[in-house]
Amino acid sequence: MSLKSISLRDFVIVHELDLNLSDGFTVLTGETGAGKSILIDALQLALGARAEVGVVREGALRCEISAEFDSPSGLTPWLEQAGFESADSLLLRRTIDSQGKSRAWINGSAATASQLKEIADQLLDIHGQHAWQSLTRPDAVRGLLDSYAQVSPEQLSQRWQQWRLTQKILAEARAAQDSLQRERERLAWQIGELDKLAPGADEWEELNAQHGRLSNAQALRDTVQTAVDALQESDDNAAALLARAINSLQNQEHIEPEFKGLGEILNGALAQIEDAVHSLHGYARHAELEPQRLVELDERLSLWVSLARRYKRPPAELPELLAGWQSELHRLDEAADLAQLEKNEIHAQSAYLEEARQVSKSRSKAAPLLAKAITQAMQGLGMQGGKFDVALSQLEQPAQYGLEQAEFLVAGHSGSTPRPVGKVASGGELSRIALAIAVTTSQLGQAQTLIFDEVDSGVGGAVAETVGRLMKQLGKDRQVMAVTHLPQVAGLRRPASCRRQTHRKRRDRQQRGPCQRRTARGRNCPHAGRRATVGHDTGARQRDAGAMTMALEMILITGMSGSGKSVALHALEDAGYYCVDNLPPELLTPFVALEQQHGARKVAIAMDVRSATSLPQVPRQLRKLREQGVTVQSLFLDANTETLVRRFSETRRLHPLSRIETSDQHRALVDAIELERELLGEIREQAHVLDTSMIRSSQLQGYVKSLISAPATQLTLVFESFAFKRGVPLDADYVFDVRMLPNPHYESGLRDLTGLDPAVADYLKAHSEVDDMFKHIEQFLNHWLQALVRDHRSYVTVAIGCTGGQHRSVYLVEMLAEAFARQWPTLKRHRELDAG
Repeated sequence: MSLKSISLRDFVIVHELDLNLSDGFTVLTGETGAGKSILIDALQLALGARAEVGVVREGALRCEISAEFDSPSGLTPWLEQAGFESADSLLLRRTIDSQGKSRAWINGSAATASQLKEIADQLLDIHGQHAWQSLTRPDAVRGLLDSYAQVSPEQLSQRWQQWRLTQKILAEARAAQDSLQRERERLAWQIGELDKLAPGADEWEELNAQHGRLSNAQALRDTVQTAVDALQESDDNAAALLARAINSLQNQEHIEPEFKGLGEILNGALAQIEDAVHSLHGYARHAELEPQRLVELDERLSLWVSLARRYKRPPAELPELLAGWQSELHRLDEAADLAQLEKNEIHAQSAYLEEARQVSKSRSKAAPLLAKAITQAMQGLGMQGGKFDVALSQLEQPAQYGLEQAEFLVAGHSGSTPRPVGKVASGGELSRIALAIAVTTSQLGQAQTLIFDEVDSGVGGAVAETVGRLMKQLGKDRQVMAVTHLPQVAGLRRPASCRRQTHRKRRDRQQRGPCQRRTARGRNCPHAGRRATVGHDTGARQRDAGAMTMALEMILITGMSGSGKSVALHALEDAGYYCVDNLPPELLTPFVALEQQHGARKVAIAMDVRSATSLPQVPRQLRKLREQGVTVQSLFLDANTETLVRRFSETRRLHPLSRIETSDQHRALVDAIELERELLGEIREQAHVLDTSMIRSSQLQGYVKSLISAPATQLTLVFESFAFKRGVPLDADYVFDVRMLPNPHYESGLRDLTGLDPAVADYLKAHSEVDDMFKHIEQFLNHWLQALVRDHRSYVTVAIGCTGGQHRSVYLVEMLAEAFARQWPTLKRHRELDAG
């Protein structure tokens, strides 16, 4: 047994519920609206699902969910490493307050939602009533087949990435042979110049020390002689005076014993003087005047200084500069070695193909076995004579996941030709096929608890009884829970009847039932929309769905890894959007349809390079969603390569495409970022770009909130000031250079002010060329904005740049934003001022 108990407090419509569970087959049944599926939603929250304010029962301050499991033995190392107590049972507890803030605990110690998600796969495996939808997705089909074949695609994916990288390096080297040769010649000449000097690592400091001693040798010898005279050789030297004092004390120490100790101290001082004199004589013997050596040192130092001036580096950095050039030359030699690069590419291709063939072999062996097992399961589900097949089709070109594509084919009855699952017309057949697959593959997961949430929808009679028997059979080896309405299924096991526990009388509950359903249809309740339609006529549901389609607002966030997508998603979550991170592109349309059915109004979806192979289909999906009345905005977050490298280095995170071990990790990271830019290039062209290179997380959240505050159905102008010395913003659609205008920086009273200050504004207004520049930019934009509207552009970023991004560009951005705000939604930002 795995799941021992679950407790709810003030969760959605449930005031209080405690449910103890046994092993084997358990049924959750009851009247519509009693809260059967709410239990499944609660379990998902206990295992790290995203929390919303809508799950808190109306009038309560917070809700609480507790779930106790038998602790899997394989989870013990993870618990110990994460600092949680390891015991025979695993207690998960989560609370969500009325403000939407969530807290979680594992075995009594505070935990994060991410940590709950990490262990979820080892505890629960949930098969929902719409599980058949995933059977039409190639990646889901392939994943199911790979699991059945016990194939791990990670190694294949790594080999693919390595092959792609060697292809890219080889192509770049071929295209850049001429420039590489010129660069090699330049570096070889510079290295030859520094090799004449052959600077040692610590030579500069040693040369300066030697030169200082030799150039002051006579002064040092004179200093030594003066010290020797004072200590020992002059008439009244220190040694003679000390000896006189010692003799005087010794003559009287028989009278005053204390003098003996003082005499011993002076004797020690006299010995130290003698040692110092000895050392000074030794220094004088070796401190010879060496004029020839001094000349050599002068020439050597002069050569150091000359080369340092030529290459504009401090002399002490010349050894490091030479080493850097030598390393760069070595890299260029490797890049110019096309033969070796071709060998690397062939080797990487061979490694990938070898791994891919092994995967293909395993898939080919497993496909008929999986098809046979599912076909057998279908016979008892009212599909006698039906056949299930797993078709493997060879790809024209190798892909990251292998050499073939997998597809599920099904024939509902004897004599019919197997067709793709997605083209099977009957919803009942689809549900039964999904159930047959779930039963056949249920042993593939690690979880000891299987939950079937109304997967028997659309079946009845003897077929329903067979469904129940299949679930009961699964319960012999694992804990199985079924949420069902069917008496044939429930009758096979004494049901765990689910009912709401409240402090109100039943009469009151009956009276407020319709009101509860209306409340459940609120936008913050992710599961209530489904139950809200129960008992309504079909026409009403269609009308409601149409209204929701028109009202849904969707924001798609994509961009470079490390550019701040998570920060942007959090900002949208704070703004009331239902957010989903890393949604596979294939699920975009089904997800939107599902949210519409549930009454959602605002959703935000993040996708990244991990879905790169499927991203090209996204623009087409967005167009279809717009045609259906969904308001769609697409935001692409970008940053320059230097910033992305720094962020990955600071956080010590691994780039999603960094899977190749190399001695130069910096180069590997840069290559991964460049490959990511290539993969995301098409989706970037279709989105509004926001450059996050020089803004903090708090500013990014503010920018995102300001973007979504603008009307989504009308083109929005974004005016941005910047400094050319810090680079042109990556998100700029139009760039205007105003560095030729009079510069307030050269006015002492205006230097420390900005374009936001009246004094700077008055100074710039006084120059006619500033007004001319403003009018020309205004005329240009007025001429082209309508064309941009016809092109369905949501945002246009106009960047105004000057030298420091403080005076002229800031002033013109303020003026342009004020002028265009009369007709267009307008936003403004000042990159350098915001950067502090």
